[in-house]
Amino acid sequence: YPYLDQFDGWMNATGTGSSTVTYSYNAMSVRSNSTSDSNYSDYEGSGKNNMFFGSSAYFATNNITLPSATGYTLTFGTEKYDGNNKEACFDPAEFHVYLSNDGAKWVEQTYTFAGTAAGRWNVATADFSLPAGTKPLSICVKVDVASVYRMDDFKLVISEGGAAVDFSKGVEMDFTAGGGNTGGN
Repeated sequence: YPYLDQFDGWMNATGTGSSTVTYSYNAMSVRSNSTSDSNYSDYEGSGKNNMFFGSSAYFATNNITLPSATGYTLTFGTEKYDGNNKEACFDPAEFHVYLSNDGAKWVEQTYTFAGTAAGRWNVATADFSLPAGTKPLSICVKVDVASVYRMDDFKLVISEGGAAVDFSKGVEMDFTAGGGNTGGN
């Protein structure tokens, strides 16, 4: 299971906003077991390499070039599997999604998760509206619990949007400090 800085097969950004994208991460590896299109999945996942969150892990997609739209929907497949607690279900309180317009101050987003069964892949969805003129956008996913969460099929699309994002209420966090993989499982 290579760390992200040891294998670039996980990089598959597409779309008009992807040409300027950079990544920052810590304690992240690429996995091909328990894929999002397996019999452990309750959505039609891609089944491609998925991200596995180790200890103190985060994954940030930075500098997404946005069009003039303000409404967006972010979706991603995710799974929580805890071999020590097979009844543990995905918990949004442990799996955080942040947005930033400057890469320094981050606003946590609420989202819905379609699943209710332990150890199953399903889709998380966040609908939000950005202030007009937001360019660029960075999205960071951070987990509180090591070695139980995976993510796949990360996608941002223009939509009707949802709750307004107020970047002035962002909290300073440094998602570049790790700069790579400093550990994890």
